[in-house]
Amino acid sequence: AEKYCTAKCCRVVCRAHRYDLYEEMHPVHYLPLRPYLLKNLDGVFPCSEDGARYIETRWPAFAGKVHTAYLGTNDFGTGPAPQQQPFHIVSCCHISPVKRVALLEKALALLQNSGLSLQWTHIGSGDTLETLRADAKEHLSFMKTDLPGALSNSALMHFYQTTPVTLFVNTSSS
Repeated sequence: AEKYCTAKCCRVVCRAHRYDLYEEMHPVHYLPLRPYLLKNLDGVFPCSEDGARYIETRWPAFAGKVHTAYLGTNDFGTGPAPQQQPFHIVSCCHISPVKRVALLEKALALLQNSGLSLQWTHIGSGDTLETLRADAKEHLSFMKTDLPGALSNSALMHFYQTTPVTLFVNTSSS
């Protein structure tokens, strides 16, 4: 029995990121046991200042347990300098309504008569990846597009290390 840690002798912390944080994002606008969890956790680490403020405002008694801890990764260095041509735009996320990748595709379509040499790479998959590919084929034929789907972390880091990128884009509403 001494090999196992009980809750009373351990510090217990948790991360908080969108789905498990914002009540109004859930269909029933409710997340169960919030006060109980906040009371019994030693710390809560939201991945943004907005998330920290959200918890501190809704449950001020537990504000001292809230500490912003941004998401991150190891530093793999910088990639190659962007080239003049094409203007290479990269987006990387799971394709879901909140990420609004289709909105980016529609915005890029508006550049058809711009005379710019453009390239768009989207890394990430989701239920609507095939629809996005079809829409890109139909509406973005004037530019080079590459939508490879999900990549392993090592493949993604290799892409970033070896590919000249002009602009990274995030269209998420979260």
